[in-house]
Amino acid sequence: MKKYIIKHFIITVCCIGVAEYIIRLLINFIFTFLLKEMQITGIDWNASGIQLVVVVLLFSLQLVCKSLGWNIVAGRIDNIIIGAFPSYKELGDFQSRQNNMLVVLIAALVILAVCAIPYVLGILTFAKKVSAKTKEAEDLYHEEKQEYDRRRNLLISDIAHDLRTPITAVSGYAKALSDGMITDPARQQEYLKTIQTKSDRMEELIKLLFEYVKLDSEGFALDKAPADICELLRKNAALVYSDMEENNMEFDIDIPEEEIVIDMDSLQISRVVTNLLINAIRHNPTQTRICLSLKKRPGIIVIDVADSGKEIPKDTRKTIFDPFSKADKSRSNANGSGLGLSIAKKVVDMHGWNLTINDHYKGYTKAFEIQILQN
Repeated sequence: MKKYIIKHFIITVCCIGVAEYIIRLLINFIFTFLLKEMQITGIDWNASGIQLVVVVLLFSLQLVCKSLGWNIVAGRIDNIIIGAFPSYKELGDFQSRQNNMLVVLIAALVILAVCAIPYVLGILTFAKKVSAKTKEAEDLYHEEKQEYDRRRNLLISDIAHDLRTPITAVSGYAKALSDGMITDPARQQEYLKTIQTKSDRMEELIKLLFEYVKLDSEGFALDKAPADICELLRKNAALVYSDMEENNMEFDIDIPEEEIVIDMDSLQISRVVTNLLINAIRHNPTQTRICLSLKKRPGIIVIDVADSGKEIPKDTRKTIFDPFSKADKSRSNANGSGLGLSIAKKVVDMHGWNLTINDHYKGYTKAFEIQILQN
């Protein structure tokens, strides 16, 4: 909007300038002709246009004095004009001079009106364009607000959906235990374990939801500081290594031994990498190969979390970074909240980096790729 206004303001000013120049040429021609017809030859009007302004102002003051009955003052002003501009006397007697100068005054007013035309048209045109652009921006804002409200309502609906299932399970199991319907100690332990699992699931979802809302809240800012990205990746790899072993997965780590220091929020980036690794474990079958790599190229650092597991359907790719994007096909899959990738995308975007899906990572089905541009 700002660029649009500046651009059209400059165009309007240029058009007004050109139009004014053309009008001034025409006016100079008309005034020269008019003054010649009035036989005022003692003043070089083209060389000293300010003289015409002075004469017109004095004559206007003279008319005001005459209208008020101040004839003496009007006569003195007439003498001043004659003294300053002797050619004024060539117009004849007092009455003739009055009539001729009245013509000049009217012509001056007409000229002022004509000179104002480009400005009036320019202002009206500029105002019309800005008004149209403002309306377009307002319409776009209302459309975005409606889309935001739709997505917010969908988000609330998805939260309710994801919380309802574990809450129903917890309530059912707790009621069965409290009513004494389960007497077998082994089954009681099984029910209690299920309650614990479902409670943990709800806690995880609420925690992720809190993180998602916090990133969107006003006043939130990243806590950036120089840190070694290679060391951060090695720590995250160590955190999920036991989960890899439990699922009989092969874990390839390709991280340089050198120190690569970049400006980042280490806590948030650590959460992003951990989330990508946990997703690779949760959403792939056992014996899947998973790779965490970092490659430094001229002007860019690339971090990949790749796996040899399931491919991502094409219709899912467009919304995979949206909150609760799993809702359409894999809602029955209780292994994920549908918020992790959305949070990861937000954090990466806030750093000014890029998070994409790479289908061409050699030896693997897919890779989630973080691209860090360097100056």
